[in-house]
Amino acid sequence: MTSAAEHWIPFIPVHIEDDNRRIQLQRAAMPRLLDGEEGVTPGQDRAAHATAAGGASTTGSRTTWPRRRSSAPAPSFSSASGLVRSRRYRCSGRRCYTEWGMTCLIFVRHGESEANLLHVFSNRGLKHGLTADGRVQALELAHRLAGASVDRIYTSPLLRAVQTAQVLSRRLGVDAAPAEALREYDVGAYEGSDDPAHWREYDEVLGAWMLAREWDRRVGGGESYHDIRRRFAPFVEQVTAMSGVTVLVGHGGLYRCMLPVVLANVTAAFALAHPLANTQQVVAVPHRGAVACSAWGSIAIDPEAVLDAPAPR
Repeated sequence: MTSAAEHWIPFIPVHIEDDNRRIQLQRAAMPRLLDGEEGVTPGQDRAAHATAAGGASTTGSRTTWPRRRSSAPAPSFSSASGLVRSRRYRCSGRRCYTEWGMTCLIFVRHGESEANLLHVFSNRGLKHGLTADGRVQALELAHRLAGASVDRIYTSPLLRAVQTAQVLSRRLGVDAAPAEALREYDVGAYEGSDDPAHWREYDEVLGAWMLAREWDRRVGGGESYHDIRRRFAPFVEQVTAMSGVTVLVGHGGLYRCMLPVVLANVTAAFALAHPLANTQQVVAVPHRGAVACSAWGSIAIDPEAVLDAPAPR
């Protein structure tokens, strides 16, 4: 079996002030990700190349890139009614500003994977990694998070999530740790299947979980809703107790089921109606003794608002 360490995605050191231009260069360089970094041939000392390029420091075999912290003041959050909330924080889908000691959780779906294109269940083992587009999405996600002062990264152990987290880790200079709690939920005998009938059952069970509270049902004999909750909710509770900004790289199905459990202002109906696209984010912050959503994908949210009906298009 191939180990996770063998799937590290090379980092592209590009030193250009214009962020948009940097993303363009990253897109142009994507074919070279399969073999080595831009300007680094396979087998060449990556740390030596990075140090020569400038802007990085090397400790042992690890190259750490400077973390970009936003110098912008934390703006207040205004709801549609004009009510201004505390200036202690504002988290959005693009940036997350926090004071020292403040907690912010950023739930991220992995980049596009081979399993997405094949439309197969791939919720075990190290298979079906990121596509070329998925790698670009991960790079762009790292660019969006560059001003978030990320303190730690946790990732599902599935390959597509691990590879997404590895890109974030290298770009943000923050270690990524695997967490079984973030694994996509198991579908039992349907693992590896692309049978449309199995996917119809998946949708049916998901709806039964979310809307009818039939929490003992299982897809293909896999995990029940109770099983998923028992591993996910305690982990998020532990992470919430940590100060600073935590990024959690997980999966669309897991987040649709479980974020309404851990976020006080998100209902199951809202989560079901708003599936996350690849590398989309859900930002959560402490609020009135609970954890509340302040951004779901591109939707900015007042932490006191209850997300129930689908948002207008």
